[in-house]
Amino acid sequence: MRRFGLIVFLVIALSLVALTAVIAAPGATINSAGPFNPADCTIDVVFTVEDAGPYFVTLFDDGVLLAGAGGDFPAGSTQTVRFTVGGPDASPGVAFGVRESLAVPDAYDFVTDEYWTDPQGQACQDAGYTFGAVVLGAGGDPVSAACPIPLPSGAVQYQVPAGAPAFFAPNLQSQTTFSLPAGSWWVTQFEGDFAQVWIACQASMIWVPSNAVAQ
Repeated sequence: MRRFGLIVFLVIALSLVALTAVIAAPGATINSAGPFNPADCTIDVVFTVEDAGPYFVTLFDDGVLLAGAGGDFPAGSTQTVRFTVGGPDASPGVAFGVRESLAVPDAYDFVTDEYWTDPQGQACQDAGYTFGAVVLGAGGDPVSAACPIPLPSGAVQYQVPAGAPAFFAPNLQSQTTFSLPAGSWWVTQFEGDFAQVWIACQASMIWVPSNAVAQ
């Protein structure tokens, strides 16, 4: 009887170990964000990854994705993404988050603060800066990464004058938690009431309502 109990215990223990391995997920922690550098309108975000894989740092302002950059990084490495500020923030404070993809709403870690003032943001905008992000190498220089999602041939630039809600697919059921900022964007195709938008080499394409696109 004791032998049977021991076998049952071992089976349960091994099952728990296997379950832990299955549900284990990559993660990352933001070490620091800022301070804002008014000389070149930049903010550095430093983060450390746990498991090897894709990681992206994003800048959100009032639910709108302003910029983001990332790539595939080795386990335990510490990385830096440099953001360029291109204007005032829409609400008091912005949020930096590190996540699996620019299109994934849930972040492994995030920080919020008022990193720059409205006058500072306006000065950056007046100087010609626009919101952007780039991964820095060990020497502090931007790294050139592969382009897993190249701009499709035949894409055309359109204005999205008021911004638009973003969707993972051309249907209302796939709405994301972020919005496409107002500006000029590459549209790859129209399907029904939606337009597909190319964001960047390291970002999944999204869909927006076609009536938000100035045609």
